[in-house]
Amino acid sequence: MLNLINPSGFYVDPFIALSDDDNVVPVENSLRYYTALHRHHVPVSLHIYPTGGHGWGYQETFRFKHEVHNALADWLRSF
Repeated sequence: MLNLINPSGFYVDPFIALSDDDNVVPVENSLRYYTALHRHHVPVSLHIYPTGGHGWGYQETFRFKHEVHNALADWLRSF
């Protein structure tokens, strides 16, 4: 999991976004990833939306599209 961190110590703080009703990738995978990062003091942004399924990306039909775009924009401005 933490092999995504560059050995040089430089990395980008992860942004994790998922839907609670994803039936392809278990929510627990993201929670384990978040927990491992947090345990290693890696700043991480976690966003769990109640619906949306898997692969919603930028679909116009995604109910929380504006919320995830705002969260992503805030995350990008943090650099």
